[in-house]
Amino acid sequence: MKTQPKWYIDIDFWLLFVIVNLSGNLCFTYVLPYKPFVILTFCTTTIIAIYKNKLKYENIFYVLIWITILCLQILYISDYSLSSNIHFFLKLATGIIAVSIIGERFVTYYCNIILFFSVISLICFTFNSFGVIIPYIKVESTLLDGGYIMRVTSVLYTQLYSPSNEGLTLRNCGPFWEPGAFQGFVNLALFLKLFINKGNTKKWLFTVLIFIATIITTFSTGGYIVLFINIIFYILITRQINPQLKLILVSIVAAISLYLYFTLDFLNDKISNDRGRLDVSFNDLGDGLYFLFGYSLNDESFALSNISSASSIFNLIRYVGFTGLFLYFIPIIRHIVNLKNSIFLIVLILILTNEPFITTGPFWWSTPFLIRYFNNSNKHELIP
Repeated sequence: MKTQPKWYIDIDFWLLFVIVNLSGNLCFTYVLPYKPFVILTFCTTTIIAIYKNKLKYENIFYVLIWITILCLQILYISDYSLSSNIHFFLKLATGIIAVSIIGERFVTYYCNIILFFSVISLICFTFNSFGVIIPYIKVESTLLDGGYIMRVTSVLYTQLYSPSNEGLTLRNCGPFWEPGAFQGFVNLALFLKLFINKGNTKKWLFTVLIFIATIITTFSTGGYIVLFINIIFYILITRQINPQLKLILVSIVAAISLYLYFTLDFLNDKISNDRGRLDVSFNDLGDGLYFLFGYSLNDESFALSNISSASSIFNLIRYVGFTGLFLYFIPIIRHIVNLKNSIFLIVLILILTNEPFITTGPFWWSTPFLIRYFNNSNKHELIP
């Protein structure tokens, strides 16, 4: 039987590491030349897939459908941007091809990467808690915050820090552009650790607790909601807890959640008044070809849409219509055969409602395909 290489000498691990960083690490986005990295990663991923004969026909067909949708926009959009759609395609193709290369090792490798970032971020967050500013690279220009510099990167950690007025906001961003983005990556890893890469060892429990602590330090409303869903569903379906204890634990988690909701202003206010993610009416979705295939990706095209949202779900409708939204979730819908897979769909949708993950980088295009590897993802080693 052929054995897999150790994670640290496996090129697939480092490929995934780069893809995760390309999907929101502030250093990759604003300091390093982002578009050349995207092109290089796409070419590298494709070459590895061809060399290892890992290009699956199903994935190729899926990519071809996306090309068709993007090309259809040429026919009915006057302000069509070919360069924007090519950039969009490179990211989605990279994610889809990468998951076919890494396969059943993807879950463990991803959890390893997020565990690394979580530990680093908790250490840096602790320093920030004592007023220590981590050495940083200043972001010279940004589309975030209306162009005003309110965050800086330390490559492995982003600080919500404005050098101009020396203000520091105490929230854990990890290496990503904001806490709401980091919680998405960590909540996905927590789901995978609880339901897929599960176990009952001290190492497994340590990883789970690190993920939970990391999510808590983001102070992200959406992150807390997904964390609640992860924990509640795990308690309900695990066989390691007897029914009486399950009832007690669910009651405790629910009581703590309600208490936090009514006592923490940022939870109560944001959930009840979040117009940026939830306030979209049916009339905003467009009609005809726009409803089906979207408004394209350049500013002139999607300015025609009335949708204004930070949600990846609504943004996907705006860019590629309901056809694109349905296509994105097809790999998961096809595998809804048990409760675990249904929970994955719920968790992924909730994560995607929080930030523009899908258009930011290639990683989130790989996630719908993870479901096909769930049954074989529990046998690969963790970082020792």
